[in-house]
Amino acid sequence: MRVAILVLIAASTMIAGAKRLADTARLSYHFARLPGMETRRATLFGPWYESVQRLRRETPPDATIDFVMLRPEARDIAVLGAAELQPRDVRLFDGWTAWELRTRAELLHDARAANAAPRPPPSPARFVVVVDPTAAEPLHLQ
Repeated sequence: MRVAILVLIAASTMIAGAKRLADTARLSYHFARLPGMETRRATLFGPWYESVQRLRRETPPDATIDFVMLRPEARDIAVLGAAELQPRDVRLFDGWTAWELRTRAELLHDARAANAAPRPPPSPARFVVVVDPTAAEPLHLQ
């Protein structure tokens, strides 16, 4: 009886996960044929990855960069882009008004969270990047 239950559980898991497993196998096969890791990353992550790599090439390692997020959906690619651009000092702002007022974006809306060390607002950065996930170039250097 126990064996039958285990076989039933294993079979139902395999049936439920078969589509996902087949999709993963197809994706792996597709990536295996692509030349080089950078091409694979650009294919997997999409236009924001190519944009952030261009920004990395165009800005020096000691640059200050302000990311102005034009819409709420821009948060994900702004955070990932900021991480990719390290060691550059990247600051995030929710729209142009926040950028003009030098009010940094609150990424974690929690009374216990700390988004940045308490200090005066930063001065404008040397580079300003507009973040719009709906644009052809999601991270655009102003």
